[in-house]
Amino acid sequence: MKRVVYGHVEGRTEEFCQWAAAIIAPGQKFPAETFALAMEVGGEIAAVTLWNGFEDHNCLMSIASDGSKRWITREFLYRSFAYPFIQLGLPRVTAKMDEANLDSVRTALHLGFVEEGRMRRAAPGGRDEIIMGLLKEDCRWIDDSLAKLAA
Repeated sequence: MKRVVYGHVEGRTEEFCQWAAAIIAPGQKFPAETFALAMEVGGEIAAVTLWNGFEDHNCLMSIASDGSKRWITREFLYRSFAYPFIQLGLPRVTAKMDEANLDSVRTALHLGFVEEGRMRRAAPGGRDEIIMGLLKEDCRWIDDSLAKLAA
């Protein structure tokens, strides 16, 4: 059984942040103002979406997964993008990733993110960190036909 879980609703934000950090960057601690959404499959976390670094027109967005594809559902993706774009009304989200993490780069591109730049030597090992952005008007996951999921 698949279930979308809002961390702040069930008091599990810290658990979701720790789970995601272990995958994205072991030892990393996300800021206190981080919001989290998880996809559980069979009672186990399969993916977590995190948002933080909130600004008037942007926030940072991260998605961590267990490496499987079982978390990828239209509902999870809708809810992942509905929070910043619909609930918060932001016009864009930003994602940052290590250039060596090819799975993350491919997933971000598939989700509609566009590479906007690089931060030289900002990732572990002296690698570049890729900066990607997604504009609300370019997000195919929040079309009107999915609005019923927000209810």
